Amino acid sequence: MLMDTQKMILQAKQRAKWNTIIILLTIILSVTPIFYTLSVTYYATNDRANEAIARTTALYALTDPAIKMDSTFVKTKISPLFNLTFEAALQEQYAGENYTVGSYEATYGFMQKTSEQIDMRAPTPTDEKFPKYFTNTDFQHGTKTIQPDQQVTVFALFDKNYTVNELDIFLRRNALVMWNAVNTGVEKQILTSTKETYPLIGYPTTGVVMERNTESAFLKQLELLTELPTQPYDIGAKKRLAYVKKYGISIYGATLSLSGETLNQLLDDHLIRNFVILREEL
Repeated sequence: MLMDTQKMILQAKQRAKWNTIIILLTIILSVTPIFYTLSVTYYATNDRANEAIARTTALYALTDPAIKMDSTFVKTKISPLFNLTFEAALQEQYAGENYTVGSYEATYGFMQKTSEQIDMRAPTPTDEKFPKYFTNTDFQHGTKTIQPDQQVTVFALFDKNYTVNELDIFLRRNALVMWNAVNTGVEKQILTSTKETYPLIGYPTTGVVMERNTESAFLKQLELLTELPTQPYDIGAKKRLAYVKKYGISIYGATLSLSGETLNQLLDDHLIRNFVILREEL
């Protein structure tokens, strides 16, 4: 009789355990669609999803002088926990053509970026990081390691500030201007500092941009980054935007694709002060 009682108690406990599991599963399965719907509604309201993507693509375009984020093909995913994840291809120009060299993935929780991952693949250097930070110690003055017929991509500092129209002087020297570095009043401080302060900012002149007028696109993107919520990287957007609006756009450097011979000529003619090699093309 005692054995029967113990058996009945054990069976009752097992039934209670399974009942609890079934109840929990029922709650989870019923609540998940509700939270998913709320998450989708949250990111759809006021176009929050596109706003988050626009901020990140703007930040990338303004701070990376070599790699471009292709915002025309973006994969997005929304989870029931109010998380938005989007993925975009990263492109680099090589021999006049854009090639996908990696991917970027970011996750937002309630419009605040919680994580990001950059997955690069060959032939891009393994030390690729975002945003780019340069100081004077990163630049070189000579081209001893570059063959005259070798094609290279460099970020170069000019001898002076140029207007957008004046940059034709570099195009006439067979140098393709790929990204313009804009003077925002803090570049001297950035380049003479021994530590990372703000990243240099500018805008791409080739590839996908917000619109044909790249200067106007630059201002729109910079203005976008002055609004809340803040980005995880401090680029000093507000004061830099105020400077550009007051003094206009002037270019003090650029990403150039050119041969070693052309680079030497630009250095000899004092059109370029110094440069950083971003890529040595095959």
